[in-house]
Amino acid sequence: HVKDFKKEDIAFYKARIHNFFQK
Repeated sequence: HVKDFKKEDIAFYKARIHNFFQK
């Protein structure tokens, strides 16, 4: 389940970066 968690973590991290840049 680590792979799935990592995939979700990456997606969340990417979304956070997108929001940070949009600000």
